[in-house]
Amino acid sequence: MKQLIKKAILNPPFVKWCSQTIYQSLLGCIKLYEFTSDSKWKFRADDIFEILYTIQQEDGGYDIGYDFNFGLLHKKGESTSPEMIGLLATVEYGRVFGFNDKVRDSCDKSINWIKKYAINCGDEGYYIPYAPYSTSNVMVYNGTSFVCGALGYYLGILNITNDSELICIYNGMVKYLDINLLNSDRYLGRFWPYYDQKRTDIKSPQKDKIDNYHQMQQVEMHSYAERVCPAFRQDKLIRDAANYVVDIFDQEGIVPYTNNPKDFGGGIHLWGFSSILSGLILANRVLKDNPKSIDRVIESVVKFIIDSGWNGKYFYPVVSIQGNKMSDVYMVRSDAWVFNNLASVLDYKTIKIDKNALVNILDRCYVMMHSVNFSGKESHASSLRTRFVGKIIKLFK
Repeated sequence: MKQLIKKAILNPPFVKWCSQTIYQSLLGCIKLYEFTSDSKWKFRADDIFEILYTIQQEDGGYDIGYDFNFGLLHKKGESTSPEMIGLLATVEYGRVFGFNDKVRDSCDKSINWIKKYAINCGDEGYYIPYAPYSTSNVMVYNGTSFVCGALGYYLGILNITNDSELICIYNGMVKYLDINLLNSDRYLGRFWPYYDQKRTDIKSPQKDKIDNYHQMQQVEMHSYAERVCPAFRQDKLIRDAANYVVDIFDQEGIVPYTNNPKDFGGGIHLWGFSSILSGLILANRVLKDNPKSIDRVIESVVKFIIDSGWNGKYFYPVVSIQGNKMSDVYMVRSDAWVFNNLASVLDYKTIKIDKNALVNILDRCYVMMHSVNFSGKESHASSLRTRFVGKIIKLFK
């Protein structure tokens, strides 16, 4: 009965222009343009930037485009800190194609959003709430990393050295995130707990969650910033957070979603798993002394994603550790992440892959995303219907 209800009613809601789908697609197109010099990737990037500019909220932030629960209920239309990757994508678009009026206007709005919601926490530096419209508490650390990375990249690319408030916020966020990296008893390096450890509304084991995929996305964002706007101890932060995930791979042969193998059905969610690529590649450009095992990890991750996930049109969103598909539903947001993360491999010179074949795969992946207008079903989304039915399902447990 429980499974029948799920199948009949809990069909993932449709989401138009999820911010993650848009900025990941844009970043991927920019990488492909820089690698191939093919003008079609510029035209594609131009079109996607117009969408990103359109969906930017009036307050200057970005919204993922649907309701979801992060400990509190986020409502569609409210800007959240993780979506400030939209600022980084806008700056990257400006770096490659020029800072026209729209690009500068978008950046200015985002910077004002950051200034408004960044919180000075004294000796610990600065953080920004995960969802400022819901709470002034940080709740989840990764939102601060995503804002910090975007802000540092903005400061460095535009060579902004005279805005003391922004520079203070940026350095303060690096300090806050470094303080909250913890040592592991099992793996090398350090990790961020997923949840703010000062929260009193959750207990173990939930409070002990470590999200390996988000950690690599955080590494990526800090690496973007550190390359153009170095901050005290950010290089160590990047090294420790990256080495933690590399050591998981070295010991386990795979990187699971979290530290609990039962989470998410034990599946490998390719949108997050692929983030290992962007995270390690960018970290390697910052850390000249990173171990050679990084190349082996990158090659293994690329092979796993293509061999297990690619079906000729799109990537399966979830596969098993053994490489078998666990879901064949097309999830455009998932594909956008894989698209951009695989594109990161193209100008990474020390691994052996057929890059022409990879460009062909990414072109077909883009065509599929474009065919659905970068919109589609979203398994992460919540609605009144799904929240109500979720409560009913518990009665059948």
